[in-house]
Amino acid sequence: MGKGISNASRQGRNMTRSLLTALLLLMLSESFVFCAQLREVDIGELRLHVPEDIQIHIFAEDVPKARHMAFDDQGILFLSQHRAGKVVALPDANGDGKSDATVTLLKNRRIPHGLAFAQLDSGYFMWRRRTRSCG
Repeated sequence: MGKGISNASRQGRNMTRSLLTALLLLMLSESFVFCAQLREVDIGELRLHVPEDIQIHIFAEDVPKARHMAFDDQGILFLSQHRAGKVVALPDANGDGKSDATVTLLKNRRIPHGLAFAQLDSGYFMWRRRTRSCG
């Protein structure tokens, strides 16, 4: 029995070392990215500092305070706008990298939060999480 505890303890130490090594490598790779040559990109009132090889484009406008985003398996972007109490779809039917429409799927909901999708035998479903408001 003592040997089992010793092996478990050794495995725990090895896992801790592996996690610390992975964390160190992640931190080093992140610092490498931050050492890359950055440029400023202005998008409306927002100023971003991005690496030279990253491109920024506006996909959709007039979707204020979008909180959570999720793509379905068909490539349609869905947003929850929790303060407005709605969930919208932003299809890009022609594939030009810009939303063709804003389609409201849910409205007058109480703080829609997270989004998830599932293909079941009975159909295709979107799940949204409702957050309880304080007060």
